[in-house]
Amino acid sequence: MLLALIVLVAAGCVSTRLGVSWPSISMIDDQYILLAYNSYLVLIEPATGEEVKLRDSDGNVRIDPETGEARTWELDGASNQQAFYSTPLRLDDNTLLAAEYNGRFVKIDYAAARINNPAGNPISGHVVADVTVGGDRLYVGYNSQNLEAFDLESLSVLWAFETTSGIWSKPLLHNGVLYITSMDHNLYAIDSADGSELWRVDLQGAAAGAPVIANDRLYVGTFARTVVEVNLEGEITATFTANNWVWGSPVIEGDIAYVTDLSGYVYALSVPGLEQVWSVQAAESGIRPSVLLAGDFVVTASRDGRVTWLDKGDGSVAIAREPGTEVLSEMLYIPAGPNVSQDIIVVATVQADRPLVAFGARDGQLLWEYRR
Repeated sequence: MLLALIVLVAAGCVSTRLGVSWPSISMIDDQYILLAYNSYLVLIEPATGEEVKLRDSDGNVRIDPETGEARTWELDGASNQQAFYSTPLRLDDNTLLAAEYNGRFVKIDYAAARINNPAGNPISGHVVADVTVGGDRLYVGYNSQNLEAFDLESLSVLWAFETTSGIWSKPLLHNGVLYITSMDHNLYAIDSADGSELWRVDLQGAAAGAPVIANDRLYVGTFARTVVEVNLEGEITATFTANNWVWGSPVIEGDIAYVTDLSGYVYALSVPGLEQVWSVQAAESGIRPSVLLAGDFVVTASRDGRVTWLDKGDGSVAIAREPGTEVLSEMLYIPAGPNVSQDIIVVATVQADRPLVAFGARDGQLLWEYRR
């Protein structure tokens, strides 16, 4: 994600320094890690942290004729002034679609790690948030303002919805309704068919994280230092006040919502109702991403370069590791399966030459580092 060096929101919220950009990490086909950062996209083997090797139709590793080395899955959009801060989506077996930061859709040949249409399909704004797919439609929020719906096949605009500030998180689609947060302080409910507004709620502060839904209620964090519970009719039913901005989305398991803030606190809140069960300051500086849940642990990553495993029951620190550099990205949880022998947690850092670090999800053991 790419943001201004200093984020300022409306009166009542103080300014907070954040790094200029941070990577986005996701899984492709539950097989490979896809790293999107600045001008490049890279596929990584989750078991080893090595770049995925390109193969021909017979399964043989492709060799670069000039260097004699194996070719790897890496795409650099710098020559076309392309930058990637959101997760591409798969259109078909051999095509990825990326909404790149500089206002274009680009299609990527998955087997060859090549952009098929370098000029791209122009769109109406910069994109830093993941897009949402629903049926044959694609929903895209823009960094400065507004959201648009596209036909997934033709990439033509179907409708547009106006906001007065940017959309920095992935829209939530539920039962035909799009729920979006905006830096204009509002939570919106929009009819996904035609883009008409169903309702809006003034959150009294900017909202950078995506809303989550549980038991017919929406939960969202705000820069007004609050977590807000809203029913599906657009009525605020509970509010919890944190120590600082709440940027990441709440993570809900059972009747507990886990929330972080930019003072380094982690909160366990009962849902519905948002009553505090416990809180702990897990870091001396801010925690931007949402937590991950791993067995009996709540895992956090912070700006002071710490990854911390907290006991779900009381928030006590069980394990602490230090990747050694600022962490702003959402973490990635990969369960054990055909590609990894154990549950792992992948942390993306702002360190350009060491953007990924992986740990055992249950013991915090350092497994690998990806270096460029």
